[in-house]
This record gives sequence, structure tokens and C-alpha cells, in this order.
Amino acid sequence: MRVTPVAFDVAGATSMDGQIQGTSGAQMGSSSAYAQLAFMAPIGGHLGVRFAVDGATSFYRFSGDPLLVPGGGIPWDQVRSSSIGLTAMYVWERKWALIVGGNVASAGVRGASFGDTLSGGGTVGFTYTFPSGLLVGVLVTAQSKLSGGVFALPFPLVDWVIPVDRGRWRLSAGGVRVGPGRAGGVSLEYAPSEALSFSAALTFLGLGREFRMSSSGPVLDGVGRDTAYPLILGVEWRPLRPLSVSAYGGVSLLRAVTILDGSGNTLGERDVTPSPVVGGKMSLGF
Repeated sequence: MRVTPVAFDVAGATSMDGQIQGTSGAQMGSSSAYAQLAFMAPIGGHLGVRFAVDGATSFYRFSGDPLLVPGGGIPWDQVRSSSIGLTAMYVWERKWALIVGGNVASAGVRGASFGDTLSGGGTVGFTYTFPSGLLVGVLVTAQSKLSGGVFALPFPLVDWVIPVDRGRWRLSAGGVRVGPGRAGGVSLEYAPSEALSFSAALTFLGLGREFRMSSSGPVLDGVGRDTAYPLILGVEWRPLRPLSVSAYGGVSLLRAVTILDGSGNTLGERDVTPSPVVGGKMSLGF
């Protein structure tokens, strides 16, 4: 959890057009904008509570027929998502920490009924900090799926300042400082100075990244899904204490788009060839 009482992030990213496999040369790309406002408050000497609200809009570009919906055509053009979450961390003996959180989220194509875009989820986990400063732990996060059922994902937490080269190298897992909004992953960071750092990361875009299709679309109560694993190189610059600016570039791997009906049955699924991805973020913490 952030140590700053108030944090504000804005980010943007673009994935260049990639070939949609199994079609006659159709392509797909996307651009997105993301913002988050978070507040953290200590309660006593051991408990901290963080409240966060965020929102994102993704604009999709399809050229040619991706052959995903019955009768053909463009399945969606814009996806809007938002969430409200509350996380609590309880620390004792300055070593152990228990983390518990919950959220309510909305994700839908433009024209989707808001009530049909809602899902809920939660997170629970713990961390342990060694005398050397190495932090390890595990989180289990789960989210109800719009297509039915629950998606659960356990993943490790690691924060390790590698004891070489005067502590300029850092290994992190569970969260990445430079990368897409709403993404976790694994990163290796090198900081030649306090104001500048470089990183390499493999990120994971959300829990399945599902969204409700338009209520007037070709699939009644349908659900769209866009998954990818961006491999990125990034740089972060901290010119003054409350401000940090970052930029990254890389390639989006193993991307796939899927359409499911209201019962969770797959109606269409297409792989998208690897394509370049670029983005940036600005963060303020007070």
C-alpha cells in the first residue's frame, strides 16, 4: 500500500495493430486512458486503510472482419471500466502484515446496461519482511466473472533490494511501478540515482479483462474478453518528491479476443499476433 496519504495517477497506452489470425487479413489495435485517486489513512499504530477509485476507457480499432460474432461485423468499439476498492493492512512486530481488500467494478462496451456490467471481488494475503529488508508474501485475489462463476488467482509478493552495486537493483513481483494501469507482474529495476530508474517487466492485464457487450449488440447478454501479456522496458523519472513520470515500450504477447454468450459458452475466439505497445504514466503523491 502507498505510504502517501493521497495519490493520483493518470496513464495512457497504445497497442499497435496486430494481425487477427484465422481471418482474411483483419487487424486489431487499441488505445486506453486510465486514472486513479487513492486515499490512505492510518488507524492506530498497526492498521492502515486505503480507499481507491479508478476509471479507464479503451478505444478499439478493427480493420476487416474479425469473424467473432454471428453474421460478422465489428464486435465493439469502446470499453469503459471503473472500480471502487477498500484495502486494509495490519502490521505487527514490524515483520508480518495481513492484507484484506474488496472491490466493486464495472466493465462494459458503450451501450451496455450498467446493471449488467457489475462484478465484485476481494483479496487476502500476507507478507513477511526479513531483517535484511527482503519482503515476501502471497496474495489470493478473486473476482466474479460476467460470464458466470469466479476467477481466482494466487500470486507471489516480492520486494527485494538486491545487495549488489550499492543497492541499485530491485526485484519486485505482484506490482509494477512502470506499466499499464490495473496491471501486476514481475519487474527488475535499476536505479542509477534517486531520481531515475530503468526497469524490465512482464505484466498481466487484469483478471481475465472481461466486459459486457452492448445490450443492442449481436450477442444478447454477451461478454467480450481481451487478454494479453505485455513484455516492456520502462524508465521512471522523479524530478521532485510528489511527482514521478514514467514511459514504457515493448511488445504485447499472447493476445487473444473472445466473445462468450450469456451462459459463458465461447462463440468466437481469435489470437492476435504480437504487436508493439507504448505508454506513459504520471503520479502525484502527497
